[in-house]
Amino acid sequence: MQTKLALTLPDAITSVKFTRADSNILVVTTWDGSVHITGLVEKQDTFFGQSLSYKHEAPALCADISRVSFITSTNDKDGRVFSGSCDLSARCYILERGEQQLIGQHDKPIQIIQHIDQMNIYSSSSELGGSIMTVGWDNVIKFWDMRFSNQKPAVMLSISGTGFQRGRVSSADASYPYLSVAESVPDVRISTYDLRKFSHLTVRFF
Repeated sequence: MQTKLALTLPDAITSVKFTRADSNILVVTTWDGSVHITGLVEKQDTFFGQSLSYKHEAPALCADISRVSFITSTNDKDGRVFSGSCDLSARCYILERGEQQLIGQHDKPIQIIQHIDQMNIYSSSSELGGSIMTVGWDNVIKFWDMRFSNQKPAVMLSISGTGFQRGRVSSADASYPYLSVAESVPDVRISTYDLRKFSHLTVRFF
């Protein structure tokens, strides 16, 4: 069944993300750097929504939304939207407070951002808010612990190819405890990492 979205956007769409939680929240990034967050309500086969947005300083390429609430120092729970951009930054928007925070940066634009709710780098507890994974055109994968605001990644993976040419990351996706990374240059391959210890098995496709 196809339905309409009654949304007006200022520029070309670069990514869409629908919340994995019960609330109907759609996150859309656009070429003008905007990240649009919309709560959807269905009326007569058309989805309407009240939107809020924030902006990067260059085209926004990717977004994700927290699957679980975060536990803050005051024990308040809040949902968060995460986004990556050509301005080299990864940002977080706290929905309940309307606040924007800088997570960190890459040396080149960020093409993938993902909230991994069960991954807590410095703790075995799954109730501390998880981690953020970012993948940049610099072929570096970074993991950020959201309990710390020092804008320094907790873990970094540099994807290297063979010979004189580095690997080029085409896509990546995590389902804890595993991370799969697709590379296109110089070899076509998919590598699977164990996020509990960052060992990996490599499957090559010819």
